[in-house]
Formats: sequence, C-alpha cells, structure tokens
Amino acid sequence: MIKDSGSMAAAQDQLVLRSNSNGSRPRILVADTFAAEGLAILEARAQVDVRKGLSEAELIQALRDGGYRAIVVRSETKVTDAVLAASSTLQVVARAGVGVDTIDVDAATRHGVLVLNMPTGNTITTAEHTIAMLFAVTRSIPQANASLRAGNWTRAAFLGVELAGKTLGIVGLGRIGSEVARRAQALGLRVLAYDPYISSEVGERLHVPLYESLHGMLPSCHFLTVHTPLTDETRGMIDGSALAALPTGARVINCARGGIIEEGALLKALDAGQIAGAAIDVFVGEPIRNPQHPLVSHPKVVTTPHLGSATVEAEVKVAMGTAQDVLVALDGGGVGAAVNGPLVSAEAATSIAPFVTLARRLGELAVQWDSGPLRRLELRVEGEIAAQNCAPLTASALAAVLDQICDARVNLVNARLIAHERGLHVDESANRDCEPEYRSALTLHLQRDDRRMVTLQGTVTHGEPHIVAINDYRVELALTPGIWLCTRHDDRPGLIGEIGSLLGSANVNIGFMQLGRDHPRGMALMVVGIDDPVSPELLKGIEGLPAVHSARVVTVR
Repeated sequence: MIKDSGSMAAAQDQLVLRSNSNGSRPRILVADTFAAEGLAILEARAQVDVRKGLSEAELIQALRDGGYRAIVVRSETKVTDAVLAASSTLQVVARAGVGVDTIDVDAATRHGVLVLNMPTGNTITTAEHTIAMLFAVTRSIPQANASLRAGNWTRAAFLGVELAGKTLGIVGLGRIGSEVARRAQALGLRVLAYDPYISSEVGERLHVPLYESLHGMLPSCHFLTVHTPLTDETRGMIDGSALAALPTGARVINCARGGIIEEGALLKALDAGQIAGAAIDVFVGEPIRNPQHPLVSHPKVVTTPHLGSATVEAEVKVAMGTAQDVLVALDGGGVGAAVNGPLVSAEAATSIAPFVTLARRLGELAVQWDSGPLRRLELRVEGEIAAQNCAPLTASALAAVLDQICDARVNLVNARLIAHERGLHVDESANRDCEPEYRSALTLHLQRDDRRMVTLQGTVTHGEPHIVAINDYRVELALTPGIWLCTRHDDRPGLIGEIGSLLGSANVNIGFMQLGRDHPRGMALMVVGIDDPVSPELLKGIEGLPAVHSARVVTVR
C-alpha cells in the first residue's frame, strides 16, 4: 500500500503547539532559497536570518546559539536528529515544498517539534513538468537537440511514438496525480490508476479506473508515472518485477521522489530493451553532479535536476503559504498539512480550539491531584464536539499531564509517544449524547493505582473553559489562573468556618468558595479560591480537622 502526498492529507489541518512566546518577535532561520514574497511575510512578524548552504555542523551551531523557534528549508538542507537535538527553543521545521525526506520526522516528533510541508503550492507546476517529461521521452527531444547542436541532422535515430490512443498508468491519484490525469486525457491518452487510499468515487469523477493492485494495472500501461511520497512503503515499489510487468517498450516517468523507482532495476530494464525510455527528475542521493551517473548519461533517459516545482509561480505560492503556516503555528493556531501530530479538519479548527484548551486545563489539574506513577488516562468526549476528531483533545490533556512530570519538552506533537514510552495507557471515546445542560463536555479520568485517581468534567461556556464536576461532585468554576484549596470532608455545620478561620489566621485571602455534595450531611467537596500560597503547616492543620478526609492545593495555570 502507498501513501500519496495528495490523497493522504489533502484536507487536513493541525491544531499545534501552545505558543510560549513572551511577546517578543520569534526568531526564524531560513536555511535554503526562499522567495522574497515569503520572506516579506515572515519579516513582518519575526526576526528572520537567511543563512544558506550550512553544513550539518554549522546548522547545529546556528540552532544552538540562535534561539530560533522555527527553521524553513527546501530540499538542500538536511534536518537530522542531531540538528533537532541542538536546540531547546525549536518548535517548527517547515519544508517549503511537498516531500519531507530530508527531515527526520520521527526524531522531530520525539523532540516535540512540529513538521510542516506545503503540498498544494506546486501541484500544477509538477503536473505540467510531468507532461513535459512525457513528451520529451516519447519524442527524444533533449537527445535530438544535443545532436543538432553537435552539427548533425539525423532524423531516423529519433523516431518517436504518439501519445493519442495509448495508456498512461498513474501510481498515486492525489492532487498531482489527478492533475496529470486531466492533462493526459486531454491529449487523448487512456488513464488508469493505482492508489489504495483513494475512493472509487474519486476515480469515477476523474473517469479513471482504479486498480486494486499495482501489478494488475501494469500490463496495460504504455507509460507509467509515479506521484507518491518516498516512504518505507513506497521505496523501491517500482522494482524489477514491476518493470517486467509493463509491456515491452514502455516508458516510465518519475517527478515525485528518487528511490520510488529502483534505479538499478531501471538501468537493467533499459539496457535489456524492456523499457524503451525513462524521464527522471528526481534521484537517490541528490544533488547529482556526476555527468557519468548511470541514469544521467544513459542515452534512453531524459533527466532534469529536480525541476518539478521550479516555476516562478510555484515558488511564490509555496513560499507565501509556508511563511503563513509557520507564523500561525508559532502562535499556537491551526495550520495546513502538518506531517506529525494530531490532525483536525480545517472547518473544525475554530470550534475545537477552546476544547483543546479545556483538555489541557483538566490535565494540569488532574496530575496535581495525587502523586505516584501514572497508569491510565481516559478522555471521554460528549455532545456536538464528539463529531470532530478527538485526537487533539487527548494529546492536549496528555501533554499537560506529562509536561509536569517529564524532563523533556512535551506538547501535542510528541505526547502520545512519550505516554507510550512511560507505560501510560491511553483511552479515548466519543459519544454524541451529552447531559442536557451542556452542548459538549469532556471527562478526564487519570489513574495512578487502585486508590489514587481523579475524574474531572468540564465544558466550554462563552468560549471559556469551565470545570463542572470533580469526582462526581457538581461544581461550576471558570478555569482561570489561580490557586485552589480543595477538601473532601463530611458535610456538617461549622466546618467551612473552621477552614476559613485557619486560612484567615495564616493571612491567606479567600477569593471564592464552592461546595458540591452527594446529599445533605453526607460527603462534600469544597473548592476555595485563594490569593496566597498555603504553607505545608497550614495544609497539615486543615487535614487535621476531624471532618476533613483529604486536602490538597492545586494551581490553575
């Protein structure tokens, strides 16, 4: 199975990192060529340094010393684990283009760094280049041009084939593959496709038959073009057996990523005459500067130096889109085409954002309730918000919990990974039904062992997070910054006065008080908002009151 750079993430956005800006302009490093229009967007709101051609050691030093919160790269700069580990401030790595094979995404996730790309800006440009390469390889245009420049007038050596009436197979029918299909059909080509991630409805809309298997499609293809990212799944997928399954004399095009078509197998098929020609824009081990490279020097191959996205229009669109996404991500907003981290649809970003904040606040409170190793975190999503993707909510609660107990930076990007590494079991559930008084609600259960656990329920009111229940005791409290004294006690006359007297004697001012109870003179939970810290001695005195079963102080951030 493959993952198409278009079909896999076409309409997904990301709720990203909570901004940790102190109000100053963030520092951004642009490490590769970047259009002036994109730089202007960045420079309007950030301090931008453009430093191209840095070695890995130089990039590590720059990140270590520069305090950068984002780095923008294209295909030249490699963002390795060592590079990512060099900075404690880095939040975003943005690839001004489609592929992220020059970025260690797994390492970025471990370090809590969001990886962005820009898969839409070069769609038309790459599709057009694919068609140009198709013409070039079928009519030997570069070879004929070189021959004529060498003083030869030779026509027979460059006998071509027509496209009309032939069949083009497309591997990956996402954004770029779909645009190639439309253009190929206009040229009179019959188009087939293989993409296990695309629904049959998409194929029907494009009038492109979709095959269930790659090898089922290949025998019908006079021409084959690939439009997938380079992953473990797609690396070498067009190997010797795939090339042998094509009709003798077929031609192949790769304007996607080097390595999808196995280069050694392609050379053998060209030399054997199984493949009549190839058009290659991308290579393993770019950049290629050796004119004797087997594919570059092969007489049946048309090559270009990764020009698929190289048009003025594409560079401007990609740069502007990348710049805007970087700034939004640094502000903690929802951005397009995030490569790692929890995903949420663009339409849902506005509605779900307050609940991401609510989940974080509930997590911050829950982890303060007790001490000891964490066993299980469960998030239950109820009501209208349950129709959305719950992953960002769970990640936000996890990040809040883990950030207070881990040395490493934890955020929405790496929260699940760190939870797994620490043995914290995570459950999430969604239910469209909700208690009548709330349109949507979140219930967070954090368990340490069979005795130590807490359950918090919250909702969003007028855009602000509120807590509405603690361990099934009903309360109604805005989750605004402050200090809370929380007690569980027998519901009996005079106790509130006793606690208030102890606080007053210690010169601790009370801002508010709320009480939830199971029934009159039963058990109760009280939350007292206080303006001053509670000393260990004072807390011990409150715990020592005969009716008090437990007392704790928590901070709402």
